[in-house]
Amino acid sequence: MPGKTRDYAARSLARILKERTDPHGYPMNDETIVRRLTISDEGGVKMWLKPKMAHCPCCLHDLFLLREEIVNQKGVSSVKFEIVDIPGSEEWNAALS
Repeated sequence: MPGKTRDYAARSLARILKERTDPHGYPMNDETIVRRLTISDEGGVKMWLKPKMAHCPCCLHDLFLLREEIVNQKGVSSVKFEIVDIPGSEEWNAALS
């Protein structure tokens, strides 16, 4: 059931983002960080993110860890992050690919 898969993924993702902060203490469920989020019927997660500290390598590393945590959740088939609205977003996106 595709809708059920998406529901599992959505609940898992909501829990993770609610409990998680970035390396500088900002909550990940803040709409200034998570700009947009989609979950497909098959459990594919795509998030558009704007890191608070665009110059910080620990924020990039934390996104790798976040992606691993999300992809290991029930109902999640894939995770794609798109970094937006920061200088050097192309480099961040290339690193996260």
